[in-house]
Amino acid sequence: MEQEKSIVALKLSNSYDEIDNVRTFVFETGGLNWVAGQSQGYILTHAGGTEKENQHWFTISSAPIEGTINISTRISDSVFKQALNALQPGDEISAHSLGGDFVWEEADSAPVILVAAGIGVTPFRSILLKRTAQGKPLNAPLLFFNRTGSVPFAQYLQQISQE
Repeated sequence: MEQEKSIVALKLSNSYDEIDNVRTFVFETGGLNWVAGQSQGYILTHAGGTEKENQHWFTISSAPIEGTINISTRISDSVFKQALNALQPGDEISAHSLGGDFVWEEADSAPVILVAAGIGVTPFRSILLKRTAQGKPLNAPLLFFNRTGSVPFAQYLQQISQE
């Protein structure tokens, strides 16, 4: 998928803890349209002293049907994640280079196997939510590995597996 190069400001609506040190940040879309599973770059110019410290890439954990852009990440000691965690509702983050082809758009019911580790489950939350809402087949076991027994989005993943 082609990347969108322009920079757009996204306003934080709220944030909340998922599990352990995983936190979700909910932003207004800023007019962006994306496909479930895509990622983009984010800039917080006040995070650190270098461009590398001020920029980070995340897969969008929300599905387009939710009407918000959600970033879900483990909060670490990195200057970027500490600056992200310090944002308050109404604060803005810059977003750029929306793109990526880690998507599941096919409507057929051919089985696929989804494999994720840790917070790498974020694109699957987005993809599975979109497919469920569209009534598309979910013939897809999810193999998930984590250092701890804590699974981000566990309640949602269990719910759709039962459906």
